[in-house]
Amino acid sequence: CGRGFRHQIHNCSCKSRQNFWACANYIERRVSTCDMRPVKNATLEKLFVRVFNKLLLNRHLLANFSATLRMVSHAKVGGGKLDAINAEIDSLLRQEHVLLQLYEKGTADKTLLRVEHEELISKLGRIRVERSGILQEIDGQDERVKQTEDLMTFFEGIEEAIEAFDAELFATIVDKLVVKSRERIVFRLKNGMELEERYVWRRGDDKV
Repeated sequence: CGRGFRHQIHNCSCKSRQNFWACANYIERRVSTCDMRPVKNATLEKLFVRVFNKLLLNRHLLANFSATLRMVSHAKVGGGKLDAINAEIDSLLRQEHVLLQLYEKGTADKTLLRVEHEELISKLGRIRVERSGILQEIDGQDERVKQTEDLMTFFEGIEEAIEAFDAELFATIVDKLVVKSRERIVFRLKNGMELEERYVWRRGDDKV
């Protein structure tokens, strides 16, 4: 349904205490508006251990992601799209200069010149918006490259795989979790990289 998940605790005063995460709609209105079942907190912690060790033992994953980001960023600039937009902006500015000269000299219909000038300014505005969007996307990818390099440096300082969940490590590398289904969880890292992990739901402890 798209709503966020909330942390819930069942039987908090009993030995059978359970920590889990459930969709806000499921909590508030039960299954009438959301059929996404709760996910056990212990399962998410075990999945994080798997993700962390996967990145530690397969460091090429981060290197490959960084290379892909650089390739996409360079393609947007080197592919000529930005150059073509800049050239079109220069052409429109020259056309505007000519229109303004004609208007000042009074050698053409001023009403017609005003209409042409308004159309030119409108087109120029649209192209500048497109250019701004491309530059923002490139800048965003550049930031993700830096974040990826930071993660690569971080893992270079880790010598051994972890055996249990570590909240500090989780906060260091994970941006958010996305629940695709009850048995499919996506870990979105700080650099935007996504790793999907699966498990098998069971009563009691899930199979991770």
